[in-house]
Amino acid sequence: MGVIVSWALFHNRQQTGLDDKKLHFEPLLRDRLTVIVSPQHPMVLTKWEGKTSIPLSELHGLSLLTSNRKSTTFKNVERTSGTKVNFKQVVALGSMEAVKKAVELNTGVAIASHFLIQDEVKKGRLLSFSIDDVSINRYIMLVHRKNVSLSPVARAFIKKLKEDLIANYPKLYCGFSGQTGSNSNI
Repeated sequence: MGVIVSWALFHNRQQTGLDDKKLHFEPLLRDRLTVIVSPQHPMVLTKWEGKTSIPLSELHGLSLLTSNRKSTTFKNVERTSGTKVNFKQVVALGSMEAVKKAVELNTGVAIASHFLIQDEVKKGRLLSFSIDDVSINRYIMLVHRKNVSLSPVARAFIKKLKEDLIANYPKLYCGFSGQTGSNSNI
């Protein structure tokens, strides 16, 4: 099909190793990174109860759960804040679903996409906190090769995807209804 929907740090695509001169990137949804914890986590019970934002320094000494060892998510948070955090341990679990489940079981904290954890937060299984003075936004991107005519199936998929995103996530949607950008044949 030639179409990818991807998570990307919008202003730092060069890290992907992709030749973006040959690719068309269209942001579809805005997303932000948050700290997620179990409602029973000791920090919630002692310091974070009733808060919506926490200082990055309060993560010192906690166990950080990640989806993989090569994840740059927390490095981006540290670089943006100028603060280095020393965790008790960093555990790679293989997927964000595994991370969410482990956080629900109160085995550590994680930095996660707000978009990915909003159902668990609504159901009370996870709590989400912004980080004081740090805001890292990401985008779910539509990516396809420039100057290549997309198939009717690909165009139908993109149209349906955008309709669903607009209907289900109107506050997060950042694309243009029915369009994928000025370089596109869609």
